[in-house]
Order: sequence, then C-alpha cells, then structure tokens
Amino acid sequence: MGGTPALLTPAVGPFNISFGNYEEEGKTMGDRRPPAHWLDQTISRRSALAALASGAAAGLVSTRWQPAAAAGPSKIPIRLGHIAAPNQPPDQAAKKFSALAAEKSKGELDIQVFPGSQLGAEPQLFQGVRTGTIEMCLNGEGQLATVDPRFHMFIVPFLIPNAASYEKLLKSELTKKIMDEFVQKSGGIRVIGGWYRSARHIGHKTKAVRNPEEAKAVKLRVAEVPLYIDAYRDIGFAVTPMNWGELYTALQQGVVDAMEAQLEWFTGSSLFEVEKALTLTGHAYGNYVCEVNDQFFQGLSKANQQALLEAYAEATVVNEQLVKQWDKDQLAVLQGKGMQVTMPEQVDKKAFQKIVLEKSIPRYEAKWGKGYIDQIQKYF
Repeated sequence: MGGTPALLTPAVGPFNISFGNYEEEGKTMGDRRPPAHWLDQTISRRSALAALASGAAAGLVSTRWQPAAAAGPSKIPIRLGHIAAPNQPPDQAAKKFSALAAEKSKGELDIQVFPGSQLGAEPQLFQGVRTGTIEMCLNGEGQLATVDPRFHMFIVPFLIPNAASYEKLLKSELTKKIMDEFVQKSGGIRVIGGWYRSARHIGHKTKAVRNPEEAKAVKLRVAEVPLYIDAYRDIGFAVTPMNWGELYTALQQGVVDAMEAQLEWFTGSSLFEVEKALTLTGHAYGNYVCEVNDQFFQGLSKANQQALLEAYAEATVVNEQLVKQWDKDQLAVLQGKGMQVTMPEQVDKKAFQKIVLEKSIPRYEAKWGKGYIDQIQKYF
C-alpha cells in the first residue's frame, strides 16, 4: 500500500469527548454534565469486561493466542482498548489501523477496537497488555513513565517551545530509542509508536496569562500529578490540585481562577460558561502510545508482524490529520461561545521555559539521568 490514507472527518460537537479521559487525570468525573453517551459507554464497558472474563474462562486467552474457532482458522483476534470516546480522532484512527491491518494481512489480523475505557482505564489497559489478557492498547505516556520516567518529557510544562518542536521530538531517534528499550524495562510490553496529541492551554475566568508575571498568585487547578504541581508552583502559580469533577463549581465560587487542559475539555465541560479568557500557551503535549504484548507479537508470522507495523505507520498519519482538524474545530466552538482568545505569538514562552529549566528540570534529571535534557533540546 502506498500514499496517505484517506482522511476521516471527526464528529465534532461541544460534548463529544471521552469522560473516560478523567481517568487520565487520576480522578472520576463527578456530577458535572455527563454527555449523553456516558451511560451507554458504562454499559458497554461492563459488557466488554464480562465478555473478556468469559473468553478467558473459555480458554480464548492463552499464552499462545490461538485464533478463536468462531473466527475461523485464518483469523487472529486482537483486542485494542483505549479511553477516547467513539468517533474522536484516536478512535477513528484506531479503526483505520484495524482496516489497514486486515487488508495488509489478507484478512488474518482482526483488530477489534474497544473505545471509551470499555476494557478498563489506562492503568488497567497497561496491566492487561503486560499480562496478556489484552493484546494491544493506546495509552497516555503517564503509565509508561511509571516504568521509565523519561516518557514524562512530553508533559513537562513549557519545556517544549512549540508544536513544530513537539513533532520533531515525537518522531525523533531519541523517542524511538526509549520506545525500543521499553520491552526489556517493562517485562513484556512492546511499544510500536506514539500518536500525535492535542496541546494543553490555559483558561482563566477573566484574563490572559501570557508571561510569568501574569501567572503570579493565579489560583490554578492542576491534576494531582507531582510533576505538574512542582513545575507550575516554580513558575509562580498558586497551585490547587483538584478532581476535574469539582472544577466547574470551583471556578464559579472563586476557589480557583484558572485551569489547563486540551481544548476538548473546555468544550466538553462547558467551561466557557465560567471562563472568559483562553490563552493558547501550548505548554505541554503528550502522546497516545501504542502498546502490544510482546509474547503475542513474537507469536505472529514475520509477514503479519510487518503488516501490523505498516498498518500502524499509515494510521499514524491519519491520526495526526484528524487531531489537527479536531483542534481547529474545538477552538471555533469556544470562540463562538464568546471566549477571548490570546494567540501563541502573544505568549512569552521563553520566559516560562527559562524558569522550568532553572528550577524544575534539575529535579527531573535525578530520575531521567544526567544530560538527558540536552538530548531533548537538540530537537528544539
């Protein structure tokens, strides 16, 4: 197969996001305006987990991953779980990956995609792939960082200066190296690549946050992640760790002044009702990492291994196209709701980055290894 796969158009709407992503923040959603598909996803997840347990009991999950009889002798069933909602860019790209894998393997690779945390939250997906009860998943870098802290490089606030630098780092030899090394460090999880992900930005009740001076004493809600807490505090924010489900009310009542997240969180939680200013800081990125149980991968024929890797590479292009369009659509929704947008060129990212490099990075290097930050900065 050659050329770029046909672009799929994402379904866009202010509530079309995965509240399974709250598990990425480490907390549950709370009572704030669950979207209509929430109950359906919960039921679907229970059904999928029940089916998975039933399959294990019936011997469908084995150390050899033999094809299920019902699938026919030539089909190899592969479950791929992720936390994004149906029809979000990662889900559409995962379905394209499935179609390409089937095509390239002449129908032998049968990737079944389970969106919306149907097979578990990110920690459960990670452990499922590690133990072999799930063949594949798409996961945030946070789970991999529990094994290799170097994966945190994508989410250090204000370390990566812009989207172009993020793309270079994501596609770099450095990133490939730590992904290739992960199979040994993790004891059985093979990483076959990382997918482009939306940038995080800052929302405020009333004003833009363009430089460290404007950040001073701003009460910023952050996820309860030590890396976030330390870096934002170094910059000068009055950091307030908090469940996402508490955020809307906290903004209403003045408990916090601001928050940071990808644009889909602004639209999905209707934060435009309680925040009037959006600063496109693009201060952290992350990526969706594709993990596969290594014993399962090694059990595939060489031809099917190659088919899987080629299909994933082509789906990577599709995902990047989808995410970039998705971000444009989400920004248009927020502007339409009346949010005042401060553009990236108005943000003094060098001033933010200087503080992080001087105060935050020395703490991280103790875990990353001395000199690792120099390797990262070669791509900026």
